[in-house]
Amino acid sequence: MARPRSDFLVCLGLCAITALAFHGLAGNGFVDFDDPEYVFRNELVRDGFTAEGVKRAFTEASNYNWHPVTWLSHMLDMSLFGQKPAGHHLHSLVLHMASACLLFLVLRRMVEAGERRRTAPRRRRRARKREPPEPGRPADAIDPLWPAAMVAALFAVHPAHVESVAWASERKDTLSTLFWMLTLAGYLRYGERATRSRYALVWVPFALGLLAKSMLATLPFVLLLLDYWPLRRLEASRAGLARVRPLLMEKVPLLMLSAAVMLVVTLAQWSEGGLASLTEIPASHRVANAVLSYVGYLKMLAWPVDLAAFYPFPEPDRLALLGSPVLAAAALLAVTGLTLRLGRTSPFLLVGWFWYLGTLIPVIGLVKLGTVAMADRYTYVPGIGIFIALVWGIAVAWPRHVGRTTALAAISAAVLLALVTLTSRQVGFWHDSEQLWLRALAVTEGNYTAHSNLAALWIQQDRSVEAAAQARRALEIRHDHAQAHHNLGTALAGIGDLGAAEDAFRRALALDADLVASRLALADTRRRRGNASAALELFEETLAREPHWLEVPGVRSSYRNA
Repeated sequence: MARPRSDFLVCLGLCAITALAFHGLAGNGFVDFDDPEYVFRNELVRDGFTAEGVKRAFTEASNYNWHPVTWLSHMLDMSLFGQKPAGHHLHSLVLHMASACLLFLVLRRMVEAGERRRTAPRRRRRARKREPPEPGRPADAIDPLWPAAMVAALFAVHPAHVESVAWASERKDTLSTLFWMLTLAGYLRYGERATRSRYALVWVPFALGLLAKSMLATLPFVLLLLDYWPLRRLEASRAGLARVRPLLMEKVPLLMLSAAVMLVVTLAQWSEGGLASLTEIPASHRVANAVLSYVGYLKMLAWPVDLAAFYPFPEPDRLALLGSPVLAAAALLAVTGLTLRLGRTSPFLLVGWFWYLGTLIPVIGLVKLGTVAMADRYTYVPGIGIFIALVWGIAVAWPRHVGRTTALAAISAAVLLALVTLTSRQVGFWHDSEQLWLRALAVTEGNYTAHSNLAALWIQQDRSVEAAAQARRALEIRHDHAQAHHNLGTALAGIGDLGAAEDAFRRALALDADLVASRLALADTRRRRGNASAALELFEETLAREPHWLEVPGVRSSYRNA
């Protein structure tokens, strides 16, 4: 009964420290960063569960993505909580807690299963020879309780994971990661005895996870890493490729499903115009930013301060200011070579490092979605690999003497206390849109998105003069930012400078002809300047193609007045 009791206590402790770290989450509201489009204004989810909504979730792309299970999750929230953000946030927190507990349980049991598999031949030989069991434990056969619990705790309360939990629009992270952990749990069962029914325990949660977020496409490769350690299913490779082939073949159905979902998602993003072309961001700049991002995420995991909701993709002439891509690549190659060399004696280092490298590939920026250079949320699953390598490395290398348990407990408490404090503070920055963008401006440079979004927020608060200043600052950084031109026009219209406002809307449309808000704002500005016929023509042309905009406050009255 010792293990079930210790498992229960660890899971209880994980939930407790997670609740402590995120204690302010229930008081947070929605933010103006995707939440309107993803949650309370999204026509797919705003009415809750409906037959039509469920059908469209599986058959249509929305907001540059196709993730039907995530839409179903948002529908559930709208049915249960309506537009009250507390329920949405607490749902994400519960998913996060569940993932942390599953991560602990899976890691502990995988290590134990691998240890049984490693020592089974010796036990059989001793049984045949009727020899007594060997005294003690091998040097690397440590009790997985502390390292598994510590990895799960780092995952649970790391400040870089606040974005995935506190941002309602990022439900796809917490939901898909829960399915990731359920897939690992199913794979553990399948590894013990490979049957079709147990394979379903792997395939079903994996499929649901892919339908929540396509980033799970890297999971089959992680399963191969886990075959090496801690499951030790790849130790049979010494007998030749024939023994390894079944391990590879059992991943093929998962890889085929991954490829199919990735194709659908890529087509959806392409059709929605979400993929940046090579003319917008050249391949050389993407590669340079990707290499720097790999190092940047390591820094974020090791020193999680100055986190922001948006890190703009740097201009080509600023890439060098962030560090040398060549030096960063050399450092990554050196670490990779070292882990390969140590992989035989310290397999957790190899598994953890390649977990980190591999799971970041879909979001490292080689295929660009939008203009973000990095994002805290991208460490949510990849960071687990670094935690595994670090924590198991400490557990194995720490001297085995009387004070070992006390020392590790003290270090764990100090680290977790610091992380809980930082995480609680980071949750506060997600309280509302103004705090979110002011924080981003305080810790980043050249953040035109933060300036532009702050301008849009202050327009809503009738602070048009301040909003115009923020929009101009965004355009000083990036003159071709269509949304900033739109926000400048809206602020100038609020001040009463209608001529300058009309010019700003024209510039916005010259950069993005599909910016419906600018077309309608331009029409309204023409109406206010006395050009009723031109205003009416533009209104009718725009609303004929986008009739749902008549539901936006102010649009219907402006159209009627024209």
